[in-house]
Amino acid sequence: MERGKSSQGRGAKAKTPQYPADLFALGSKSSRVEGTEAKRPGVVHGKPGTSHSFTSSDRKREAVSGPLPPIVPPKKPKVGAPSILGRTGGSGSSGGAEAWEMVAMECEPADLVPAVLEAGTMDEGDKEIGLLCGAIRSLRSNRWKPDSVLYLGLLYLAKVRPSLFSGDCVMHALCSLLRRDASHNFKSKGNPLVPVLAANLLLRGFQDRKTWPDVFIKLYVEDALGDRVWVDHEDCAGFVNNIVTALNSRIPPKSMLQPDITGLGSRGESCPSPSTVVADDDAGEGSTGSGDGGLLGEFKEKMDIPVTPRKNTLDILQMIVMDAVREQLNRRQPAENITRNFLRLLSASCGLVEVRILSAPRLEMWLQNPKLMRPAQELLMSICLNCSTHTQRDIEVISHLVKIRLKTKALINLYLSCIR
Repeated sequence: MERGKSSQGRGAKAKTPQYPADLFALGSKSSRVEGTEAKRPGVVHGKPGTSHSFTSSDRKREAVSGPLPPIVPPKKPKVGAPSILGRTGGSGSSGGAEAWEMVAMECEPADLVPAVLEAGTMDEGDKEIGLLCGAIRSLRSNRWKPDSVLYLGLLYLAKVRPSLFSGDCVMHALCSLLRRDASHNFKSKGNPLVPVLAANLLLRGFQDRKTWPDVFIKLYVEDALGDRVWVDHEDCAGFVNNIVTALNSRIPPKSMLQPDITGLGSRGESCPSPSTVVADDDAGEGSTGSGDGGLLGEFKEKMDIPVTPRKNTLDILQMIVMDAVREQLNRRQPAENITRNFLRLLSASCGLVEVRILSAPRLEMWLQNPKLMRPAQELLMSICLNCSTHTQRDIEVISHLVKIRLKTKALINLYLSCIR
């Protein structure tokens, strides 16, 4: 009984504690803190005391300083965003592209030629570059229907002042015209006037230089794998042939194409692949081709420049071509997904031994594919013609060619003529 009473007394004493009297001055603040802390989930309340008052104040400080860290991180992406954009655009010639857009000057198409010539007589080189970049920017914005006055004005300037188109800013501006417009994703090639003009202006500007920029090879590979808008165009043959000289490839003569035409060719043509593609493209373009001839016909004969070997760094050249080839092979493993344009690029690049090594094991598969038969035959000729050394790599290529087994008589005759 006494134990029960003592326990009840102790319980009553616990219900009415006397120690909060020591914290009488802080009663209102501690009650507010306890009220706010009671609303927080997962907060364990300890015994009230001086230490509790300090922890509550510390929690207030943490609550005040808590939202600050989330405010700081959003600023970091803003600072890092230009670096990301610079990295993506920095590869290649984005720096030059940004530079030429910054120096571009607006000018009326009819005033372009006199303004550039006047700037040349006044020795204002920056103004000349600015006017040319402004004209090129205008062509890029209206590439599907370029201004004829501006078009012919640039052709005239290339005739009288070809050195104007070999500068760094103007070169990058013209290279932007050779790239495909990413905003247009339809299958039609559209009007090739602007890229054809850019190719001829670059040819005119770099005609006397033995070493051409590596960006020309990149643009050639890009268009050769894509729509071949200017690579197969007859008015760009001078520019393309000078670029291809850096690949050191030997093109099969017409006599070697005779077995293909008599046995398997569906067209009555006796010319290499680029010319046949040009014929197809011109037939498909219709009115576009006639308009092209009207603008370039006046300067076509005068702008013909002989093909001379252009020296490029072999390692860089091989890296550019092989990166594109490996990317296509790794992305398109099935034989039916290999494109004809890809085989045409391989044919033009057979001067590189790495291309021959990668192409030879796959030739039999490509020759058996009806969709790839014509470009695969040209690739076989190019490999056999360029495999003229006795190095270990070419011996490996020959071993792959010997293992080819063909079924049709026409393909066998073509194969035997190429091996000879």
